Amino acid sequence: MDKAKSVKAVLLVSSCDTNASSALIIPLMGMLAVMFPDSGTQISMLISLPSLVMIPTIFLSGKLSQYFSKKTLLNIGTACYIIGGFGACLVPNLTFIVIMRGIVGIGCGIVYPLIPALIAQFWEGDQRAKMMGWASAAGSILAMAMSVASGFLAVQNWRYPFFLDLLWIILLIAQIRVLPKVPPERIDPALMKTGERPRLTLSVYLDIFAMFIYLMVSMVYILKISIFISVENLGNAANAGLASSAVTFCAFLISLFFTMFLKYAKRFTPVISLAFLGICFYLLSIAYSFTLILAASVCMGFSLGLIFPYLNTRVSAIAPPGAKTFALSAMYTAGYTGQFLAAFYAQAIDHIVGGSLRGTFQFMVGNIGVCIVVATVCVLISMNMEKKKQLGTRVEQKTEPEITGR
Repeated sequence: MDKAKSVKAVLLVSSCDTNASSALIIPLMGMLAVMFPDSGTQISMLISLPSLVMIPTIFLSGKLSQYFSKKTLLNIGTACYIIGGFGACLVPNLTFIVIMRGIVGIGCGIVYPLIPALIAQFWEGDQRAKMMGWASAAGSILAMAMSVASGFLAVQNWRYPFFLDLLWIILLIAQIRVLPKVPPERIDPALMKTGERPRLTLSVYLDIFAMFIYLMVSMVYILKISIFISVENLGNAANAGLASSAVTFCAFLISLFFTMFLKYAKRFTPVISLAFLGICFYLLSIAYSFTLILAASVCMGFSLGLIFPYLNTRVSAIAPPGAKTFALSAMYTAGYTGQFLAAFYAQAIDHIVGGSLRGTFQFMVGNIGVCIVVATVCVLISMNMEKKKQLGTRVEQKTEPEITGR
């Protein structure tokens, strides 16, 4: 395998930390709940604590990348993931396991913004978009594999699934040997002449806000789908798992062909993603069979599989060269904050619709409809501004020889 392919492989596997972490622990939660019957909220913290810890860590990782090499930070993050992941099986104490999960969250938070930043640094154009899509697809497929492996190993012994995290030692060695060492993003060389620090543009801030809104809205599906299936007698826990798998598989599928899709949809990709999300909630609002639940899950998967690589590609392209990692980390921090606030958002909707799940889904369709209109207007305005800018540039190029001649 040549150097370029090795770098691609290492970055794609490195992008899977967060997906693998959640997929590994979910099959264990029922077993741990039986082992520690007086655990209270600690069981749910096995999932929520890493995500909560990731919020400030992602932001911190973006700032540190301006002063330290991204390769060094990536190695530190992967080491934290290994220590927290495998360390959880060393002591049969739930508090200790929760603490180790917190260390996993630190590792994932450090790594999370670095992968798209490195992809943006090493590749451009279609190749960059392709790698962003592949990174999303790799996370989805590894999550499915880790979930199956974890469930199988957990039947043998609750400690065995944590041994899977030792596989990341191989990844850490590959990162050290394969990835080139890149300098810190302290200041872009082009800006050093003026003494100015790179600043994020309005477009970047709008994309950051878009990630916040999207994850806050889309997480309502995750929070409500299992409850809806149970309350409406549309299936059992196995059906809920099947619906979740459908989301993961469809997100993986469309991520593989993201570059091809982007060529045709272009700037309207997020609008189409929101349309899939709206269709998902509409199908849930009229669902009286599990078939429609699956159809809604397929739409959710398509929505997720489009929005993440699109925003990664766009922010990495429009952010200043000296602040790409910081811009990406700010976007992910906003996304995880939105994900955290989704429970409160869903609770507020429940209060408005009187606790009706179908009412919640109908309310979501209206909300997403507004988002689609706003996103479409923003895309059209942005395209119009770019056309004017290109036209102005052409006019300047035509008039420049005349000015020079005078």
